[in-house]
Amino acid sequence: ATTPDRWARNSQLWSRSPAKPYYGWELMAGRRSIPKSGPDAAALRGALVVIAGVLVGAAILANVSSRPKSPVATAATTTTTRPSAPVTTPVAAPHTPAAVSVLVLNGVDPKKTISKAAAATVAAGGFTALPPRDAAKVVTVSAVYFVPGYQADAAIVASLLAIPVAAVVPMPTPPPAEVGDTAGAQVVVVVGPDIPAGAG
Repeated sequence: ATTPDRWARNSQLWSRSPAKPYYGWELMAGRRSIPKSGPDAAALRGALVVIAGVLVGAAILANVSSRPKSPVATAATTTTTRPSAPVTTPVAAPHTPAAVSVLVLNGVDPKKTISKAAAATVAAGGFTALPPRDAAKVVTVSAVYFVPGYQADAAIVASLLAIPVAAVVPMPTPPPAEVGDTAGAQVVVVVGPDIPAGAG
């Protein structure tokens, strides 16, 4: 047989072969329809499944990427501030009584010698009692004033005259009106009617 005859015969055998794997060009040309069974149908269905899966995956990715990102919650931090310990000023130790000058003022009645009796009691305790005098004004309660560093001494003087410790207070600046001039005393006692010495 001539060469053209062999080509024609081989072409007929190829077109009748059930194992022919490629037929896309025949589908496009309208020469073949989509097979419903056989190896070709299975291969086509597999290819369609793969394509569909790729399309669905691409659609999901596009949807996820287009969603607005949710804000990331930040954990709140709590700072606890511990209260600071109160600052206390240490009380100086009492001095030698003879080194402490004490001024006693009569805040009850200028006609009575209240300050002299109270000053004698202070001197009996070993303190240096300055000359007593009347207060510049009448008071209703007794008070013991002290300059810085003499709080312990003032407390001792208050105990000698039965004056409550709550009445022992720092000397303000300027001194109270009833005190006036302190005469350089470290402790000033204003005797009021609330203690036995104020009874006269």
